[in-house]
Amino acid sequence: MKYFSKKVTYQGITFDSAKERDRYIMLKDMERKGAIKGLELQKHFELLPKQVKYVTIQLKTKTKVVERVDEKAVGYHCDFFYFNCKTGQYVIEEIKSKATMLIRDYSLRRKLVKLIIKRMNEQAGAELYVFNEIVK
Repeated sequence: MKYFSKKVTYQGITFDSAKERDRYIMLKDMERKGAIKGLELQKHFELLPKQVKYVTIQLKTKTKVVERVDEKAVGYHCDFFYFNCKTGQYVIEEIKSKATMLIRDYSLRRKLVKLIIKRMNEQAGAELYVFNEIVK
């Protein structure tokens, strides 16, 4: 959710802000020119997996252990995700206003995203993923 901004529709796509739409237009132009590829909007990442607990229930003829969700998974949707052909890296990009940057929830999510990116890079053995935050 964008704070203090109005949703904008462009070519049938609804954006949370005009800034986000403008960045999309710029990225589409970069994709057309071959600078980036695989542009995705609102790509989902799981920050924290669901928490489960095992509960024993008594059926008519037997006792059964079942898995119950104790806490739902925590997800994150970046504004844009693409491959930068020049750097050879996947970019996870966020467009934020200065006001949004001050919201407590956002700083926590940003820290979690950076932790997930660090883990993905460690698994890959190289810095394949980067976080690009654009503050306007």
